[in-house]
Amino acid sequence: MEFGKQFKELRTARGLTQETVAEKLGVTGQAVSRWERGETLPDISLLPEISAYFGVTIDALFALSDDTRMDRIQNMIWDVRVFDPAVVETERRFLIEKGMKEPENPKPYTLLADMENHLAKQCSERAELAAKEAIRRDPYNREAYGELSNAMGGRAADWYCWTHHRLIGFWKEHIKAHPDASRAYLYLIDVLIDDQRFDEAREAVKEMAKHEMTFRVPLYEGNIEWFAGNRDLAMQHWNRMCEQ
Repeated sequence: MEFGKQFKELRTARGLTQETVAEKLGVTGQAVSRWERGETLPDISLLPEISAYFGVTIDALFALSDDTRMDRIQNMIWDVRVFDPAVVETERRFLIEKGMKEPENPKPYTLLADMENHLAKQCSERAELAAKEAIRRDPYNREAYGELSNAMGGRAADWYCWTHHRLIGFWKEHIKAHPDASRAYLYLIDVLIDDQRFDEAREAVKEMAKHEMTFRVPLYEGNIEWFAGNRDLAMQHWNRMCEQ
C-alpha cells in the first residue's frame, strides 16, 4: 500500500505545498516529507482528517491495483453527481498514463471518455441554469436563447449547426477500415436518418446486410422509410421482420 505516493498525488493535484498541508494537519513539514518518501505513515487517528481534507475515502489514500482503481473510477461516474476537480485531474492522469503504457487496451480510454462525458453533462447543466437566468433578466436576449439551446441539446436556426457531419464522417471512415463492425452501421444510420440523408442511410443498410442478416436489417430499412415519409413501405419492411 503506497500511501506516500497517493498522498503526494492528492497534494500536488491541488497545488498545495508540504508546509501548507502540514500546518492544516497539525504536523511538521518534515513529517509530511517522510510520509511521501514512504519512510513513515501518519498516525491512524489522522487518517479521517486527511481523507476529509482531500475529499476522498480513507482507503483511497492507499495505492490500489490498476483494475481496482478503474473500478473505483467507474463507480464514481455512476454514483457521484458533481466531481471534485482535483480528483478528476488525478484520475485523468492515471487513465492517460495507463493507456499509453498499454496501447492495445481500450479500457482506460473508454473510461476516460465516460468520465469526460459526465463532466460535459455537468457543464451543460450549469450552462442551462446560467442561460435561463440571463433570459429571466432579459426575455429578448438572443445570445442567451442560443446558449440555452446549446446547453439543452436544442437545434439552432442554421441547419448546418446541428447536423452530425463530423460524426458521420468518423463512422464512414471507421466502417471503411472495419466493414464487419456491424454495430457501427447502426450508429451511422441513426445519425444519417436524423440529418435526413436517407439515400446514404439506405446504402449503409445494404452494406450492413453483407455482414449480418438479423432483424436489424429490415428494422432499419423500415426506420429509414418511416422518417422519409414512406409509411406503407416502412410497414412492409417491419412486417417482413416479424415474419422472419
